[in-house]
Amino acid sequence: MSEYTEFNKELEDFYKKKSLYKKEYNYIKHTIVNNEFYRQLPRNEQQIAIRNIKQNCIQCKKKGGTKFIEGFDEEKNYRFVKMTCGNESSPCNLFSFLTIPKVYSFQRIIEEQESSIEQLKKDLINLKNKGIYGLITNEDAVKKYKEIKEQLSEVYMLHTSFFKDYMQIIENEQKEANKTEILLKIDEVLTEMRVYLGDFNDLQNTHSLKVAVNKYIHDLLPKLMDLRRNSYNAMFVHYNEDDNTFNLMQSKYTIADTEYFMDDPSVQKTNNKKETSSRLVAPVSDDIDWGSDDESDISKVNNSYETEDSDDDGMLLSRKKLIIDQNTPEESPVIESEIL
Repeated sequence: MSEYTEFNKELEDFYKKKSLYKKEYNYIKHTIVNNEFYRQLPRNEQQIAIRNIKQNCIQCKKKGGTKFIEGFDEEKNYRFVKMTCGNESSPCNLFSFLTIPKVYSFQRIIEEQESSIEQLKKDLINLKNKGIYGLITNEDAVKKYKEIKEQLSEVYMLHTSFFKDYMQIIENEQKEANKTEILLKIDEVLTEMRVYLGDFNDLQNTHSLKVAVNKYIHDLLPKLMDLRRNSYNAMFVHYNEDDNTFNLMQSKYTIADTEYFMDDPSVQKTNNKKETSSRLVAPVSDDIDWGSDDESDISKVNNSYETEDSDDDGMLLSRKKLIIDQNTPEESPVIESEIL
């Protein structure tokens, strides 16, 4: 795996976990603010209750939550993201630190290079005019001419290299050659299948039908997949809410394919355990008549909530109960987590 592939994977993983962590918080908050007891509190005590929402680390499940940090190092001039365990007494080894390099599109780089080339050409013309009209000495003109020519040669070389790489992305000759070869193989397989299917239609030979089906499964389908991969680097289904339709979107390349890292990214990570996630599954209460139509009775349900913690594979690790403690002093209602 290249450093760029690993970096993109880890960066996507960071924002995915941060989003899930934020959704969990918002879900718990939404549940609490809809609680009848919460609505009866003064506004300042409601704010205290929300501030007392506690989340656990996504890995070790200890109190303190997980810290997701996005920042900029002014001294070293780079952006970074950082993910660590929030438990202060005994944090686990959850650690991820990514330096985010500057990224430009190939098109922007090529346009800037072409602009630089045009400007350097103008500088050469101006230098020549100054020499003609005696506005600069021959010695200075020769020295300046060499400097501009060196700059122009360097920019030309870079422009040629970037343009070649860019054209390789949008008009990949190797992929086009592969497509031609794959199409020929597909045609060969279809010809063979037609022979076997014709034999079945004429003689009702079931063996020929089985051979045709096997060729479809083992020969034709894999080549069709290869053709798709060589034809399109990005494919997804887009849902249009306006007319309630689904559209297959295909592209030879993605935006990420046409981006260029100006610096090398770095990935530092320590994480030996599976991440876990929490979800609120149902309000719970030991003294509720679920068949009751009495609103005052049913409102008791909203005083405690059951959550489940599971790993990436969906395996249940623990079950907890979120409680609005109505026995605490009214000026400081506490939201706490109790392990069942």
